[in-house]
Amino acid sequence: KKLFKKSECNRKNEQKKTTKMVCGLNTKESFFNIEIQNLVVIIDLKIAISFVKLSLAMDEDIYISYLPMTFPGMVLKPNQPRSSILLFSTGRAVITGIKKMQDITEVTNFLAQVLEKSGQRINKEKIEVKIGNIVATGGFYDDSSKKTHTIDLELTALTFDNVFYEPEQFPGAIIRLSDPQVVILLFQTGNVVITGAKEEKDITTAMISLYKMLNEYECFSDHS
Repeated sequence: KKLFKKSECNRKNEQKKTTKMVCGLNTKESFFNIEIQNLVVIIDLKIAISFVKLSLAMDEDIYISYLPMTFPGMVLKPNQPRSSILLFSTGRAVITGIKKMQDITEVTNFLAQVLEKSGQRINKEKIEVKIGNIVATGGFYDDSSKKTHTIDLELTALTFDNVFYEPEQFPGAIIRLSDPQVVILLFQTGNVVITGAKEEKDITTAMISLYKMLNEYECFSDHS
C-alpha cells in the first residue's frame, strides 16, 4: 500500500467540496458502465472421453488441436459462439472466451453434439457447470455530461485499508472487496477492471460498492 501520512489525508479531505455527484444511485446504474469481457467456465461431462473417436468425427471447419506428447488435453474452438474449449479425457472441460451467460448453454450443447456424433453419448441432466471467473471492464461517468470521472488514487489509497497503490510499479490501484469477493483494478481515468466474480450480479454489486466508497470520501478528483 502506498504510504502517506494520515494528517495529509485529513487535510486533503477537508479541502474537497462537500457536494455530491449529480448522478446518484438508481435501478439503471446510470453512473457507470460495465461489460463482461470473458467468462471462465468449468464443466464436468461425467463421462470418459476418447479423443481418437472425437477427432475422427469432428467437422473440418472446427479447429482442434491434440498433441498428447506435449499436453494431455484437446483444444477445440467452435465458431458459434466463438470460444476456446480445453477438454480432458476425464470429461472435464474449461471454456474461455465467451461473454454472455447464454453462451454457456450453447457451448455445452456443442460439446454434447460432437460427442454424440462420435458415438459417445452423455446425459445432459448430469452435466455440472461452474463459473470459475468473470472478467469485466467499464468505468464511472457523469450521467449529465456523459464524461468519465477521474479518480484521486492517492486519496483512495490513504482512505481505505483494502487498497494497494504503488504508482512506480503499476498505474492503477488494486482493491480487494470482501462482499462480493472480487479484485478491482481502478485507474485515474475512471476505468475499471473487475476479476474474480463468480456470478453476473457480483459485477454490478462490486461497482455499486466501489462507487459508494469513492463518493462518500470524495475520491472523484473532477469534483474537487
